[in-house]
Amino acid sequence: MKQEMAVILRSAITSFLVVIAVGLNVGRTDQNSEPTKDKLDSSGRLETLLKAWDKANQNAREIHYIMEWTTEDRVLKDKNVRRAEGFVKKHKLARLDLSEDKGKPTQIILLNDRTLEMYNIQKKEKLSWETPFASPGDDSNKGWFGGILARMFQEFHELFCFDISLDEVHQRFDVHLRKEDQYWAYIQLIPKTKEEREFLRELEVVLDQKTHLIRQYRGINANGNRSILDFQKVEINPTPAITLESISKDLPKGFKETNLQNLIGEQTEVSPADSKSR
Repeated sequence: MKQEMAVILRSAITSFLVVIAVGLNVGRTDQNSEPTKDKLDSSGRLETLLKAWDKANQNAREIHYIMEWTTEDRVLKDKNVRRAEGFVKKHKLARLDLSEDKGKPTQIILLNDRTLEMYNIQKKEKLSWETPFASPGDDSNKGWFGGILARMFQEFHELFCFDISLDEVHQRFDVHLRKEDQYWAYIQLIPKTKEEREFLRELEVVLDQKTHLIRQYRGINANGNRSILDFQKVEINPTPAITLESISKDLPKGFKETNLQNLIGEQTEVSPADSKSR
């Protein structure tokens, strides 16, 4: 039974990471525009932009967006394009609809406070669990599985819910203003810790100079694979308001359901070593 649970958990985590791991792989950097520290970093312009970005995020209580997600394999040079539509009510509700490039739906993720539901459209499966922490960055959860959940949910909030603070940016990254023009500012984030560098080599945030909201996430993961999140349409504090009823009324019905809490409650937590040895 323990082996079966390990397989289910591994499958569930892998499925969710298909979405969340984009935060560890985001985008292609512009190799032809290296930062000039004397011109950019010493001017104080970087901190001005970061404060404007932080303020714009705080003012965006509800968000509706259309996004294109492109990934590229470093070795095979294969590109994969997905589409996404997001509905966010900050710190409480979020829905992300993923589809293939031609518009065929593939996944739906619904976050309601601490409860997450993920729908696999092709397999007609629904996976659900309740997060063991109240907010991103909460370290009250312990153990291998709790640690993975904490990281995944943090990435989900930051990348798809516009929910990252200025303090957290400074705490986790070395930050540089690579370049800017009248339309865009390109901010480079280099992970400070060895643990984060195991996933992410570098991340670039492209800010809209008019709204100071994110237009693109770009980056390279530790393996050299690249991808880009391009927020092509962003509507702030839309009308009508985003509610649980509005984002859940058309969710799929009749899918096979798996609740991870039930599985975890029946068995002791499975470590990576346990999973490999069985």
